[in-house]
Amino acid sequence: MTNQEIKELLQIFEESGVAWFAASDGLYRYDGYVWQRFSVEHGLPSVFVRSVHVARDGRLWVGTDRGVGVFAGEHFQAIGNVSQLAGPSVRRIVEDADGTLWFCHDSWPDHRAPSGLTRYAAGEWTRYRNGAELPRPEPVLNRFRSSAGDTFLFLQNPQRTPGLRFAAGRWQELRPVTPQEIKATTVLSMSIEEGSAKVRSGPPKDDAPDYDWPVWAGVVPVQSTTMNAQPDPALKLEVTMQDYLLDLSHAGLHPRVKR
Repeated sequence: MTNQEIKELLQIFEESGVAWFAASDGLYRYDGYVWQRFSVEHGLPSVFVRSVHVARDGRLWVGTDRGVGVFAGEHFQAIGNVSQLAGPSVRRIVEDADGTLWFCHDSWPDHRAPSGLTRYAAGEWTRYRNGAELPRPEPVLNRFRSSAGDTFLFLQNPQRTPGLRFAAGRWQELRPVTPQEIKATTVLSMSIEEGSAKVRSGPPKDDAPDYDWPVWAGVVPVQSTTMNAQPDPALKLEVTMQDYLLDLSHAGLHPRVKR
């Protein structure tokens, strides 16, 4: 494979260890020995592949910036035209337990393109756009269904403000992300059978210039209930703690945090 930046490792779906990589210059297949690249010559709607999903029925779905394709052995075939989708660019493909597929659309790389959410079930397409069909008229970054049956949509408005349920509006409070931080936090998605976690304690260890940004930083100790907040000792500015940190009941915790 070339030095082309890999956007995501989506899934290893065969016992032989075959993996598929979505990249901005095509779709890559790796069987442990040989790389194979698929492009528009193989039936992909576009060379810019943004998402890949292996469905429960074994079919490989591919999302591009110009629609959706399905792998049919040696070639891909477009399934559903762009007019049936909420938007042309498919950022993420997720599947419910019953086999229903959901396609999340944002407006990247073309900010003028429509966005939203598309449902595919029993051969039928249903698209959801705008505030009348979605919580807010914003690009859909991802869809998640909890074990309790609750559905969450991760949204993003044109000003890049994610609408996350945990702390809505937090993104716009923070300083802009640097290009180096984007590179350092690019996500690889893959199936994990075993894993380990690195745990540390103590206050945050931000870079010195970050403390000039008027945002509270610190630690909120969590047990069965939240306890008194502990501001970062290195804070230089008198910054008030945000109200949403005082009540974490939406996360299953009792709201006993004090400033």
